Amino acid sequence: MLAPLDLLLGCPTSDITIYYYDAVNLCDKPYHQWLPGTWQDLTVTCVTTTEQQCPVTEVRFKLPTNHLTSGWALPTVTTAAAQIRLATDNYTVDESGGSVTVTVQRLGNCQGEVSVDYLTQDSTATLGLDYQLATGHLTWADGDCSDKYFTVPIKEDTLVEANETLLLSLFNVIGHATLVTPDKATLTIRDNEGGGNSHVNGTTPCYATPTCQVCCTACQPSTSTGVDTSESAKTLILTIRVGQSAAVDLSEGKGKLVLREIPDEIIVSLDTWQPTETGAGKIAVTAKQVGETRLVIGDSEAPLHTTTIYITVIPDENISSGDFGIRALETTLKVGESLKLTVSGGIGQLTINQMPDNTIALLHDWAPLAATGTVQFTLEGVKVGTTQMVILDERGQKVTVTIKVIPDPADDSDGTGSDNNGNGNGTDGTTANGTTAKCPVQNALGLDVQGLTFDTASCFIGRVTLDERALASQPNHVMFTHTEAQTLQVSATVLVDSKDVGKVAEILLVGVYSTLTDEWRYTRDEHTWNFWDSRLSSLPVAQPVDKLPETLTVPIFTGDLSGAPGEFTVFIGYRLTDGTIIFNGKDPLHFYVGNASSFDFRQDSQKARDNNDIHAATFFEPFIYSHDREVGNNLTFAYSDTISVSTLIRVDSRHVGRTADILMVAVHKGSLGQLEYTRDEHGWQVWDKRLVSLNPVQHYHQLPATLEIPVVMNELLAKSGEFIIYVGYRLDDNIIVFNGLDPLHLTVANGLGLDSLGLPVKTTTRFISWIAQNQQVGNPFEITGTESVTLATIMLVDPQHVGQTADILMVAVRRLSDEQTSYQREGVIWGQWDERLVSLHSAVSGVVLEPVMDNLEIFNGSLYDYVGDYTVYVGYRLADGTIIYNGGEVLKLHYY
Repeated sequence: MLAPLDLLLGCPTSDITIYYYDAVNLCDKPYHQWLPGTWQDLTVTCVTTTEQQCPVTEVRFKLPTNHLTSGWALPTVTTAAAQIRLATDNYTVDESGGSVTVTVQRLGNCQGEVSVDYLTQDSTATLGLDYQLATGHLTWADGDCSDKYFTVPIKEDTLVEANETLLLSLFNVIGHATLVTPDKATLTIRDNEGGGNSHVNGTTPCYATPTCQVCCTACQPSTSTGVDTSESAKTLILTIRVGQSAAVDLSEGKGKLVLREIPDEIIVSLDTWQPTETGAGKIAVTAKQVGETRLVIGDSEAPLHTTTIYITVIPDENISSGDFGIRALETTLKVGESLKLTVSGGIGQLTINQMPDNTIALLHDWAPLAATGTVQFTLEGVKVGTTQMVILDERGQKVTVTIKVIPDPADDSDGTGSDNNGNGNGTDGTTANGTTAKCPVQNALGLDVQGLTFDTASCFIGRVTLDERALASQPNHVMFTHTEAQTLQVSATVLVDSKDVGKVAEILLVGVYSTLTDEWRYTRDEHTWNFWDSRLSSLPVAQPVDKLPETLTVPIFTGDLSGAPGEFTVFIGYRLTDGTIIFNGKDPLHFYVGNASSFDFRQDSQKARDNNDIHAATFFEPFIYSHDREVGNNLTFAYSDTISVSTLIRVDSRHVGRTADILMVAVHKGSLGQLEYTRDEHGWQVWDKRLVSLNPVQHYHQLPATLEIPVVMNELLAKSGEFIIYVGYRLDDNIIVFNGLDPLHLTVANGLGLDSLGLPVKTTTRFISWIAQNQQVGNPFEITGTESVTLATIMLVDPQHVGQTADILMVAVRRLSDEQTSYQREGVIWGQWDERLVSLHSAVSGVVLEPVMDNLEIFNGSLYDYVGDYTVYVGYRLADGTIIYNGGEVLKLHYY
C-alpha cells in the first residue's frame, strides 16, 4: 500500500530528508514520484541507525525544479513490534555465589507498554535444594527500552556432586512485542565441594568466579591461607532507653573485627567503634529514638563468624525511686564455700567500684552480661569476717554487697549451727524447741514515701518445700530440676521490727521471672498472681494484717513451676499506713528452675529423652528468629525466610568449669518420613542413632556458667518440613545433659505465593504430597507400565487463609526430550494449558479453607502412552487473586 505525501516547495532544487522513527526494513521498499499522468521510480538513499535503542530510518532524495507540482508515494510505515529476549542463553554461578542476576532486553520498538513473565524450572538442579524459585513479571513503560533484571537465589549445600543446571524461561508477552531468541537459557550451578569443578593451575574455579564471596573448605587451594571459614554466629539483645548509652565488649574473634552493618542512625548513634586487639573490640551506642535496629560485626580471619546485636530502644520513662530493684545485697557464706551470685537491674554494663578484702573473701569469674545491667560472679569465703564490694552501673547507681564469712558449721561452737543432737534453727522463725530464731541474714530494707531507703531490724526468712521436704532457710541461688519444680511450696517468715509490731499493715508480693533473653514482673493480690506494671502505686494487697505480730508466716506460691524454666526472684514486704514499705530488698528470695534431661552411661538403664539420670538443673532456652524479627519456639516459617537458630544455656553449677563437648542431633520430619542427623565440626551427617557415635560440634576446656550455641542449619533448611533439634553437652565422665524436655522446634513451609500481579507473597502453607503405585510411595517417583498411579496431597493451610473461600488449582508440566507440554485440571478433566495465569481454571471451586485440607487427590489412573518427566503443582487461589502453591516441594514423576 502507498502513502501519498504532498509537499509545497519554494526552491528550484530541494534536498528532501524523511525520518521514520521506530521503523525497520524500509530500505528495501520501492519509492515512487508522481509525474503528470504516471508514477515513476524515485532514486533514494536509505540508512537505518539506532538512537537510544530505538531504530531510525533516514530516506534522502533530490527534487528537480520541473517537479514542483509533483507528489510522492512512500511505503506505508507499520511500526515493528518490540523484541523481548534474554541477554544470553547461558549463565553460570558458583554454588556459594548466593544468587545470579539475569538480564532481559527490550529491542526495537520503544513505544507502548509491554511486559513479560519469567520462570525458573528444574533440569538436573532441584528446586528448594539447589536454588529457590524465581518467577514474576517484568514491565517496560512507554518509551522505556532499558534492560530489566531478575534474580535467582542459589542455595549452597555440603554435598560433593556434579554441576547442576536449571532452565530460565520467558513467556506470556503482553503488548506490542514478541519473544525472540534467546527466550530460554540454561543456568549452571558449579559445585564447590569438588564434584563438578576441574582444577586449573592448582586453583579451583571457585576463586575465578566473581560471585564467590566466601569459598567453602573444599574450594581452598592446597596452600592454605589459614583463613577460618567455619561457621559461627552469635546473637546479643540490647534494650536501652532514649538518651541512655550502652557499651558492649567483644573478645572472642580470631582476626580483626569489622563492621558489616551499622545501626539505623535515626534510632541510635554509634559513638564508639574501636577494634582493640586481634579478635576484640569495643562498641558504644546512644539511644536517640524509640524503635528497633541491629548492628553486625564480622571477623576478617573467619568470614562466616558474625555477631549480631539487636537493639531495642524504649521510651525514657523514669523508674520510680521506690522500685523494688536491688539497692544493697548482703550474703553469708562459710569459710571455704563458693557462692555464685547474680546482680541485675542496672543500666548498661556493670563495673566494680570497690573490691572486697581478699583476706576475707575472694572474687572469681566476674562476668558482665554485655550492656544488660546484669553481672554474674562467684565469691569464696577465706576467713571469718565482714567485707564489702561496690558495683557501679553506667548511670552511677551503686549496689553495695556486704559479705559475711562465718565459720564452717562443723567447727561451730557458738550455737549458730546444728547442736550435737542435730537440732538447728527452724525455717519458720523458731528453733526446734520453740524459741525465737535469730535472723540468719539481715536482708530487710525500708523505703519511705519519698523513696528514700533506711535500715530496719525486720528480717525475712525464705522457705521452700519439695514433696514435704523443707530445704534450708534462705535457699537463695538454689537450682531446681524440672521434676523438683513440679511440687514447689514457697513461703516466707517475717520477723517484724519491734517498732512496727502491733501496727496495721498490708503484705506485698512481687515476683520477677526471667530467662536468658527476657524478663516479666508479677504481683499477687489475695488470690492470684498477675502482670505488674512496675509502679508502686499499683501494687495490690496480698494479705491485710490488722496488727503485725512479732513473727508472721506468708504463703507465696504452691504448685508447679516446671513449665516456666528460668530464674525467679521474689520480693516480700509489708506496707504501713503512712506509706512506708519494709521488704527484703537487700537479699530477695532467689532460685532457678531447670528443664534438662540427662543420661548417665555409668547406669545400666533405658534411655529416653525425658530421663534425668543425674538430676541436672541446667536451663536450655531455645532462640529461633527470622530476619523479619519473628522470634520464638514451635513456629512455622515461610519457605523464603532467613532463619537463625541458637540455644542459650545456663549450666548446672556443678558442671561449671568442667571439660565438655557440645553435641547436636536434628530430627527432620518430611512429607514421606523421618530422618535423623548429627552435626560435628564439619557439618551435618545422617545419624545411626547410636549415642556412642555422636561427635562434638565444639569443645570446652572449661564449661562457662552461661553460653550460646549457634545451630547452623544451612543444608538442612533446604528441606522443608518439621525440625526438632537437640543440643547438649557431654562431660568427661560420660554424662550427657541436653534439652530433651524443651528442644528447638520449627517448621519450614514449602508453599510459595504469587499475588494478582505475579509478585512473590510469603506464606506458611505447607503441602505434604506423595505419589503411590503398587504399595510403593515416594517423591520423586518412577513408574513403568500402565498400572494405575495416584498423586495426592494434604494442605496445612496458612492461618491467615483459614476460613476464606478458594479455588483448588492443579497443573502438570511434561517434558519429553526437548519438548515441554503443560496441562491443567478443570473439574475432573485434564487438558492442555497455555501457561497463562489468566487462563488457569479450577479443579475444585468454592472451597472453604480449613486448617487441614486432607487427602486432596490430584490424579488417579493410568498415564498410558504419555511417557516423560512430570512436574506437578497443586495449590489454591484466593478471592483477591493470590495463588498459593507447592513451589518449594513439587511432585516429580518419571514415567518410561
